[in-house]
Amino acid sequence: MPRVRTRRYVALQLLRETREGHSALREPGFPMRVIDPGHVYALENLDGERDNLLTFVKREGPGYPGNVGHFPGTTTQDVLRCLIERTKYVDNQIHDEANDAVLADLRDAIWALEERAARRHGRTFDVPVEGIEDLPTCGKCHHIGCEGGCR
Repeated sequence: MPRVRTRRYVALQLLRETREGHSALREPGFPMRVIDPGHVYALENLDGERDNLLTFVKREGPGYPGNVGHFPGTTTQDVLRCLIERTKYVDNQIHDEANDAVLADLRDAIWALEERAARRHGRTFDVPVEGIEDLPTCGKCHHIGCEGGCR
């Protein structure tokens, strides 16, 4: 029987590998390492020794083919919201026109992911792209327009 990989298990495995030296060394120029494909990533820190773990929610069942094990985590859309906030912050420090394009692309990405989710769940999705990061989301699934009719 396959071992269920909880978030704690994955974090402990990463720590064990790092201590043993198996995963602590990265190839130069590759600051991201996949721990659990599609779900857990180790991001190398600047100005620090430890990795940051980026963990996406992992669910099991008919709607999640190939997933073994489950644990809480974030969504791609929530990470994109963080990137939007970070880009706004950096742009406020030193403005650059490239940041306008970055913000537009990040918003487009959220819109596309939310439109896909709405389509999968039989909902219409008629939301403007501008300001999409500030729209309220469902407390259960974090999707825009769900209104709690999910899982």
